[in-house]
Amino acid sequence: MATDACALVHASYNDVMRASMLVPCALVFAGLAGCKAPGRSSPARSEGSAAEPPAATSSAGEPIPEAAEALPSIFVPDPDRGVAMVLDKNAPNMRYAKLDRDSCLAELGRRAIAFEEAPATEWARRSRTPIARLDKAPPTPKQTRGKQKLPGRTKQAIRSKRALAPKAVKDAGPPPTDGIADASHVLAPVRLRGPLHGIEIHSGLPEKQRAKSTIEIFDCRLILALDDFASVLAKHDIVEVVHMSAFRSQRDRGCTPKYAGKQHCGALAVDVGTMKRKDGSVLDVDKDFNGRIGTETCTAGTGPVPVTPAATELWDIVCDSARRGLFHVILTPNFNAEHKNHFHLEITPDVSWMLVK
Repeated sequence: MATDACALVHASYNDVMRASMLVPCALVFAGLAGCKAPGRSSPARSEGSAAEPPAATSSAGEPIPEAAEALPSIFVPDPDRGVAMVLDKNAPNMRYAKLDRDSCLAELGRRAIAFEEAPATEWARRSRTPIARLDKAPPTPKQTRGKQKLPGRTKQAIRSKRALAPKAVKDAGPPPTDGIADASHVLAPVRLRGPLHGIEIHSGLPEKQRAKSTIEIFDCRLILALDDFASVLAKHDIVEVVHMSAFRSQRDRGCTPKYAGKQHCGALAVDVGTMKRKDGSVLDVDKDFNGRIGTETCTAGTGPVPVTPAATELWDIVCDSARRGLFHVILTPNFNAEHKNHFHLEITPDVSWMLVK
């Protein structure tokens, strides 16, 4: 029974990743009865034994206490499987995923996080394809009696007339989804209006465009996880994080219909590309992670190749976040070519596992 349970969990998330143009991963953790004994901890969400996760921070700018470093890991990685069961049901990722809209927004307020609610009706992208009216029958084309030879028509005139005539447009099939459906599944869409623990988090768009861009939309629950993540980054003197997108519709490969309201389609995932330190230096996932597709992440004996200060720091950030249970899914360049240049960080409702790859 336990083996079947593991297989079901693995198969389920493979569907998710395939939907995002990702290849199935090979990293799992034990904790499920019969899936491997939970007795060791992991670096990705670093090592240790099952115990209480760090308490959520209550105010922006206040880093997680150093004492939290001694807390054991929330999951145990197992390279032979795809996902790991969360060992503590009160882990941050588990708590955030269960919040309803009002409870989540109240928690943002309690933490003094600067945000602005963003109703989907104000930002969801509408279809650019006009929809044909169905209440009228199309006009019947007039019958023609055949071609008539008009005097004075030259070949050149005919060619000119043809060049000016509108070209027939081939049927492109049904119009693409307009994003409204995806947007309606975002539980609590918000925009950040200030830093988290002193760290600015935004896309690479020009500042004026960010205010209205859909990729700047986050679900409130993801913001709570990012607030904890910012506490981890603050210890590395990070002052700015640039991401590639948070919300993305199904049309933009944010998810598949099966996972509407989750992943990027639910504004519950963000792709982090670079992190800037106080001294002006930048940690670039693409250039500095030094991983390799198929390499395990945050398991004993794994690490960047070659080892550099920047690569070590990026791996530490990923594995510390994993150990604390901040996200359900953390994908790195080790996962596949699609993630060569970013970390995919995701809160996943209604699951009891984590995937760190």
